[in-house]
Amino acid sequence: MMKLKLALFSIFLICQFGIAQTTVNQLFSQGNYEECIKECEKILKDEPKNGQVYYFMGASLVRLKKFGEAESNLIMAIKNGFPPNPANANLLRVYAGLKQENKLFELLNKSADEGMANYVFFDNSPEFDPYRENKLFKNAYKKIYSNAFPCISQKDTQRLDFWIGEWDIFNPGNDSKVASSVVSKSRDGCTLYEDYEHSSGFFGRSMNYYDPADSLYKQVWVDLRNRVSKYIETESKEGFLTMQADLGGGTLTRTTWTYNKEDDTVLQAAESSSDQGETWSPGFTGIYKRKKLELSQLLEGTLNEMESLFNENKMQEIADYYTDDAQMLEPGGIVYSGKKAIKDYWMTLDGNGISWELDIIEANEASNLAYSVATSNLKYLNGGKEAVAKTKALIIWEKMKNGDYKIKKDFFHFIK
Repeated sequence: MMKLKLALFSIFLICQFGIAQTTVNQLFSQGNYEECIKECEKILKDEPKNGQVYYFMGASLVRLKKFGEAESNLIMAIKNGFPPNPANANLLRVYAGLKQENKLFELLNKSADEGMANYVFFDNSPEFDPYRENKLFKNAYKKIYSNAFPCISQKDTQRLDFWIGEWDIFNPGNDSKVASSVVSKSRDGCTLYEDYEHSSGFFGRSMNYYDPADSLYKQVWVDLRNRVSKYIETESKEGFLTMQADLGGGTLTRTTWTYNKEDDTVLQAAESSSDQGETWSPGFTGIYKRKKLELSQLLEGTLNEMESLFNENKMQEIADYYTDDAQMLEPGGIVYSGKKAIKDYWMTLDGNGISWELDIIEANEASNLAYSVATSNLKYLNGGKEAVAKTKALIIWEKMKNGDYKIKKDFFHFIK
């Protein structure tokens, strides 16, 4: 009888604590953080090793910006078996709020390496505002973003990425334009889409993707008459992909994409077989040529590439966007002549760059030269402290043989 009573009493305690924890969860979800903390304190008197309750208490203290008190509760939550990921997310807010940068970046890098993927958490937490331009924070954020969208950094998903762009499609026999195409990639990097329209009025759309189930690249094509073709990779290498579809009745079709890096074109060649692939007959063949960008778009694209190099601390490579005889004129009359001098200039910012934003205001061209007016907002470390250089520049560009532009003259002055 005594054992029965003890068993019933244990069940009673479990139920009571279960109800109490449900109350804690509800209070937290409703935003009643003060009440949640009081309820947690009551439970912890009887259950000093309840990791879940420590977590809700710590998370509530974070919401109330009582970061110093929150830290010990969140550490106790992990110590007593609560899942580390949500507890660490709150600890990151604690260390950011307390400006304990060593702890913040140590835990941030550890969490990123262990697969943290909730990048939205960082977007929505104001405690991280002072660190958003910090290089260490940005690198960890990129890793977390990559964890959320693994397709972005996986090479297997990029087998057809050379096809991305806006294209005019030409008949290789007489170089007449026969169609147009827009190829884009989804935000998560997992799917690539083509919107195709022939000059005859025929059009269709394809979805292309890497299938991890069999490690093959695939395409689903649907035309305006709702005819569906499902293609599967048969051969691929860098800049080259062939996919094949079974149309039924012994008929096969295959398409090959070949990228010509030298002139930045894609050759798409279709073939068909009526004998299960014993013999093949040529079908539609088109050369995809990128639509010409407006000058301002072209120059802004080049400046964006320079931005990216700066933000990745590849200062030395920025000089490659200048001609060999380029000149850079600083305010005050300081002139840097030649690529070596300009490279040395950019190397003074090695390890000290924070961010760089460039925008084209105006662009015009004449013969093999172009000029643009652009604004620059450059943040960097000067003596360990953040500094900002806002400038306006007149840039003279020289057109290269491949159609790209490089900077020949760069005159800039500071603006407020």
